[in-house]
Amino acid sequence: MKRNFLILALLFFAGFIAGCENDEDITPDQQLNGSWHLTNVSGGLAGVNIDYKKGEVKWDFDPKSGNLTIENLIDSTGPEDIYAGLDSGTYPYEIRQEGDAQVLYIDNSERGILTIVDNTLKIDDGLIADGFITQFER
Repeated sequence: MKRNFLILALLFFAGFIAGCENDEDITPDQQLNGSWHLTNVSGGLAGVNIDYKKGEVKWDFDPKSGNLTIENLIDSTGPEDIYAGLDSGTYPYEIRQEGDAQVLYIDNSERGILTIVDNTLKIDDGLIADGFITQFER
């Protein structure tokens, strides 16, 4: 009986260890891979806070090709369009490690510092007083 319990405990422990994911093994490209929907843009001196509906603006990162495909369906000329970012199209992108931060560059232009937690992506343009944070969800 003691032997069976020991074997069962070892199997459980081995399964637990195998199931644990080491975040250090996941590259930023792997975390970013796939589709992200713009949900909010906030910040700036004017205190912008604009929510977007899922599907209005979609970014699809493909780490194999190094391309970002954007589908921007905003058709107004108001603030929603101004702060939605890039137009529909395909752009080269890369992630550069700068100190402790992972910085996103699109078409060789810095877009901001990446933060990915669960299914939320935030891009902080890094300007303290008047910068913007762009938020996406899977």
